[in-house]
Amino acid sequence: MIFRKFVTLFWGILCFFKVSAQNEYRYFSIRLGLNHHFFAEKTNNVTDKFLESPDGEMLLFSDNKLKFSYDLTYTMNLFYHFDFKNDKVGIVAGIEYVNYGITTHYTTRNQEYTLIEKFRIQSLGFPLMLKISNAMYEQMKYLFFGVQYNYNLSLRKIESSNFSDAEYFSEGKENEFQKGNFVFIFGLNYFIFNLQLDYMPQSFLNKEYSENNFLPYKHHTGNYFFLKTSVHIPLSEWTTIRNYTAEKVRRFFKFRY
Repeated sequence: MIFRKFVTLFWGILCFFKVSAQNEYRYFSIRLGLNHHFFAEKTNNVTDKFLESPDGEMLLFSDNKLKFSYDLTYTMNLFYHFDFKNDKVGIVAGIEYVNYGITTHYTTRNQEYTLIEKFRIQSLGFPLMLKISNAMYEQMKYLFFGVQYNYNLSLRKIESSNFSDAEYFSEGKENEFQKGNFVFIFGLNYFIFNLQLDYMPQSFLNKEYSENNFLPYKHHTGNYFFLKTSVHIPLSEWTTIRNYTAEKVRRFFKFRY
């Protein structure tokens, strides 16, 4: 229901600005980049998670010390821009194929054994953003912020421990992850370089998922931050006039036809 409402609002705003006469620049753009997550997730206290260690089955506890844990995934976007005549404000709507990654650390009571869980969620995102600048089109320099609804497609889990060199991969069931969740967006674009911070207040894991009479994800709290570093290319004359070869090709076809 939330997904349908968001999509309806998304396309309603898109259609409104498409027919509006107040827009000076209307163009598509593509963005390709990397999605970074730098620190292990902090979770609530774990009460029913166990590890099959060399000493037998042992109860695990959350290791909530601040740990550097780098997760690298990717993002691909198609945007449509609506820039107003004053060249100071614009609206961006689009679609994104994105992969988010998080890592969680656990330890036994005596801290002899550790378990690391990594989760990778693939999502189809629908961002809606406002961008502001003193003069944004000439240098493509602007700040932007907004919200995105992610429709989650699939989940992958990776487990590793300090007593084995093996990593265990598994695909999550459909009811192990949320069907959708919101992300808040803040960023800066300059020329073809794009820097974006994503804040995900709720976990994409389903806290209500039950497995062998316990809830393996109930301690995942969310509050994730991701940093996206991307190349952002407008599909307009702005790109060709800044590239000599591309501009020659554009002029060749323009005068020939």
